[in-house]
Amino acid sequence: MKNQPKSYKDLIEQFPLRPIKNDQDLDGALKVSEEISSYKTRTIDQQDYYDVLNHLIDDYEQTHFSFPQLAPHQHLKALMQDHEMKQADLQKLLGIPQGRASELINGVRMLSQDQIMILAKRFNVGPQLFLPKPRLEQIVPSKKHMTIDAFIKEAIAKANANDVTYWIDCNGLQLIVSKQSDPHQLIEQYNKYVDQQKIKDKLIRSATFQWYK
Repeated sequence: MKNQPKSYKDLIEQFPLRPIKNDQDLDGALKVSEEISSYKTRTIDQQDYYDVLNHLIDDYEQTHFSFPQLAPHQHLKALMQDHEMKQADLQKLLGIPQGRASELINGVRMLSQDQIMILAKRFNVGPQLFLPKPRLEQIVPSKKHMTIDAFIKEAIAKANANDVTYWIDCNGLQLIVSKQSDPHQLIEQYNKYVDQQKIKDKLIRSATFQWYK
């Protein structure tokens, strides 16, 4: 990226969030992900964008590369074995007490975002390996042929009711929707996307909601 865009809109203008279709797309996405991970602090928009980008990277890698279906702590154990790393080494790498290192290795405690990035860099793997398994929910709009305006408002209401943040694949566009989301900004992003893609049918019939727990 040419600079450090802080708003979600500016971020997707510099590097749009679209499904990764080939290794060239993957290289570009990894470069942006690595750059954002280097930020000392991130805005809420930068963090949301970063999370979605990593999900897209994970989707492509899971489809095109052979990764065992393991839990995050199992990936950690396997990588530690491959790199001949002991628990004391992990403790030193992450700067944590011995007991905390044991909890991470055995899956008693979840890895923090900073710890995930340190491990991804140390083992030269995507941070997605250390994320929990996603939960998916296929959503059919309450009304047939719903407009994007109505759909976004319904999605925000659902996020508010369930107190979660959704990653939505909406007619090919990846959107982050939470109870704090600005519906006007999301609608603007969607309209710009369909115009760029020359999509004639702008109505929403279904979308995939995904969140991590």
